Amino acid sequence: RAFTSVVVDRSVALVSLFLLGWIGLVLSPVNVPRELVTPFVIASGAGVLVAALAVAVLRRRGWSRFLPSLVRPWASEIAATLRAYGRDHRVQAEALVLSLGFQVLMVTSIWTLSRALQLDISPVILAVVIPLVLIATLIPISVAGFGVREGAYVLLLGELGVSAGEATLLSLFS
Repeated sequence: RAFTSVVVDRSVALVSLFLLGWIGLVLSPVNVPRELVTPFVIASGAGVLVAALAVAVLRRRGWSRFLPSLVRPWASEIAATLRAYGRDHRVQAEALVLSLGFQVLMVTSIWTLSRALQLDISPVILAVVIPLVLIATLIPISVAGFGVREGAYVLLLGELGVSAGEATLLSLFS
């Protein structure tokens, strides 16, 4: 149950970040470069597909028969916990609202850091860049994403003309 709750917590945070990015893209007059919007749209689409697949799997019982017998109790416990979470819509709404509030604060703090470094980066652009950086750090090519996060900031903010040194500094400070 603890493992499942942590995965759900991280998933809600990621969903909140992407929602924040989409809200910014829709409501803001800032012109976000296509080089940032395209990976954001692709990652959003992939997330929707994964969520739809997860819902389909959880709605159908009997999938555990395809798993090794050693893993079945664990998978059943995860499925039962996720089904319990899925039935409590009030808690889902509260978690999403709180997560959105937290992610707004996080984007605001990184935007404030960028202003302190005298970087002219819109909060909307940061709301698009931050979830992409988070996804990049999930790729298991380094320990805890060290170096990957900095590289992702350099790559993505480089599209805005931010130097590698400034992007790395922002990544290390955030």
